[in-house]
Amino acid sequence: MNTNKVKDGFVQALLTNNMAQLVKTFLHWGPEFGDVSLHPNTESCGNHSICTRVTNYPTELVKKLLNDLKSINITKLTFENLDVVDGDFENICSYKEEIFYPLVAKNTAGTWKFILNGNSFQGFVVELCKEKCEEGTFITTGDYKLDCVQKFNYRKMLYLDMENREVAIDSFEVPSCCSCGLIKKHN
Repeated sequence: MNTNKVKDGFVQALLTNNMAQLVKTFLHWGPEFGDVSLHPNTESCGNHSICTRVTNYPTELVKKLLNDLKSINITKLTFENLDVVDGDFENICSYKEEIFYPLVAKNTAGTWKFILNGNSFQGFVVELCKEKCEEGTFITTGDYKLDCVQKFNYRKMLYLDMENREVAIDSFEVPSCCSCGLIKKHN
């Protein structure tokens, strides 16, 4: 069997509507992982919607699933350049760029899910606000002030559907950029 064709077909299916059926037939597990927690312990995540640390991550199950993928030559599901680069502009928000490999995240329904991750399988660059805007040469007057706001977007990721014992795909809110704007002051 040509593993490149299998790999290309699998990745292509992940990006199309056929993904759900393919994942159900290929990435699932049996009762041997019955003692795995159904719900992530998200205490260390604070009030974030995505987290790279969790105390009850099902590491052995994830290793098994990633090895299943590796057997057909799929070692990551990241299709973007993960280099952190500086742009040729001045940003008045103080921010930090990081590469995230999440272990848990909240889906669009607000439910925490274990993300299929390990060995840099699903990663992406995020820009996190650090502080308030530096006013510098920008002058605010009257009813407005400069403020940095964390912006988010939705990203499809593979997660562990613990109830159905299979890997599924869903959209998760992830930090994308830090934006500075004029905000009306509250009196």
